[in-house]
Amino acid sequence: MRHPPHRREPGLPRQRPAQATPIQPRPQEVTLTHRSPHPSPDVQEARHRHAEASVLARSHPLVRALLGSASGRIVAQALDMIPALCDEIDLLNAAMAIIRRRYHNLVAAARATLAAATDGEPDPLYYLRDELAATGHLPGTGIDGRDRP
Repeated sequence: MRHPPHRREPGLPRQRPAQATPIQPRPQEVTLTHRSPHPSPDVQEARHRHAEASVLARSHPLVRALLGSASGRIVAQALDMIPALCDEIDLLNAAMAIIRRRYHNLVAAARATLAAATDGEPDPLYYLRDELAATGHLPGTGIDGRDRP
């Protein structure tokens, strides 16, 4: 006796059809974390130390005299570069966060595609196409995933 196809309610997760063959357990996943050999600079601490050094340079007569010498001007120029370098680090950290998020989304889409293919879904590449379209990496799509004219 055949049962009518199951209609799912909108918003509920799709149920997988029963399979005749036993499902093989997936291998245990191991998440590796990459630690940089160089510790990440504490930008807030660098800004704080720069502010302290600037106050000291303005308020202490001996430090002002030192910064007026040739070698002191080199130190002053190095200190003046700290805010710009901190701003650059902040921008690079923001860019890396975006890159990491996109990478992790792409890996998740690839894993979902492989799982869908293993489970016999009719369109296993949907997950990968969807992620590539969302980032504008499919021909004819923009960065927002919409079709370009």
